[in-house]
Amino acid sequence: MRVSIFLIPVIAAAMASAAPRMVELPGNSPLVTIRIVFTTGAASDPAPLPGLAHLTAEMLGDAGTKDLTYKQIVDAMYPMATSVNVVVDKEMTTFVGETHRDNLDKFYGLMRDMILHPGWRGDDLSRLRDDSINNLRVGLRGNNDEELGKEELYNLIYQGRPYGHEDLGTVAALQKITIMDLQNFYRLHYTQGI
Repeated sequence: MRVSIFLIPVIAAAMASAAPRMVELPGNSPLVTIRIVFTTGAASDPAPLPGLAHLTAEMLGDAGTKDLTYKQIVDAMYPMATSVNVVVDKEMTTFVGETHRDNLDKFYGLMRDMILHPGWRGDDLSRLRDDSINNLRVGLRGNNDEELGKEELYNLIYQGRPYGHEDLGTVAALQKITIMDLQNFYRLHYTQGI
């Protein structure tokens, strides 16, 4: 079985018809890993809204589509024992999914719709915003001293520059982000032709 890794410069036509750059790695496992990478991340956040890149990516990888709610997607993926994970760093956003080769067509259809046709629902935004805020308040500040120290060092070294904030953003900025902000970021950064 092959494992495909996609590197998409920054989507719609790339996943629909145009050929993205693809690396195929040979393997014997019945599991297929799909990794879709966009060259946009926290450094692309507008200055007044740190965390916008992260929250936008979460709205694609951990929320509903135009036709399916978040619960319907979770229910569809559960029997396949799979999910889509999102990783946002300073310069890249990666969507990772792994499934058994017997479920590949169905899984890829779900993953593709999540990225190409997001639902932009308010309840998804509220859930994901709360998760991000809790991760900042509890996960980073309360449980991970090493990561907190690295983030503070980045903030100090890169103060006033695109790298000068945590990838998750700030609590104040996350509370201000709207669906329209997410949609605008998506249109600007998840497209071909840049």
